[in-house]
Amino acid sequence: MIKAIAFDMGGVRIGLDMDGCGNSFKALGFGRITEVLDPCHQRGFFQSLECGAIGKDEFIGKCLEFSDPGTTPQQISDALMTFCVGVEPYKLELLRELKRKYRMFCLSNNNPIVVERFCELCPGVEAEEFFDECFFSYRMKMMKPNRDFFEYALSHIGEKPSDILFVDDSPLNVEAAAELGIRTVLYKPFSDLRKAVYDALN
Repeated sequence: MIKAIAFDMGGVRIGLDMDGCGNSFKALGFGRITEVLDPCHQRGFFQSLECGAIGKDEFIGKCLEFSDPGTTPQQISDALMTFCVGVEPYKLELLRELKRKYRMFCLSNNNPIVVERFCELCPGVEAEEFFDECFFSYRMKMMKPNRDFFEYALSHIGEKPSDILFVDDSPLNVEAAAELGIRTVLYKPFSDLRKAVYDALN
């Protein structure tokens, strides 16, 4: 019996636009952005930001090294935010609805810039709203699909893996969670999240 539902953030709750983000960085002179940018698993110093190895100021500094002279830290932060295209309103209602019946968690490879600026994507809503606890990679210094990420989350959630439903858009993340006995949903970005969740619950 499902007692808790865990959602990924980018690609599931938030729509992502990797091409748009890449173009935003290229407009600042960062032509090699595609070498480090990925929809699910970042590389290079983008990954270092998400795993908490570097902070946002160091990340912005590294981006500035690859960008045109005169580029500002705010422009870098703004360019990163173009990766996110907002939250569809029905998803907020779905989270409210599910929270009335289930314990709710967020398991996300993410970074402090997006988390701190989440309310710009969804005015009036905080990144951690609707959830009992959020497990963000940059805080944990662990990343999906590594086993230690899921084991840490499981130890804090306190439910049996088979009583947890995990929704993610990355096949690697879903596979890693399933190996620990967690029930999973591989979500196709921009498809009907409500249907995907309720199909798995029924």
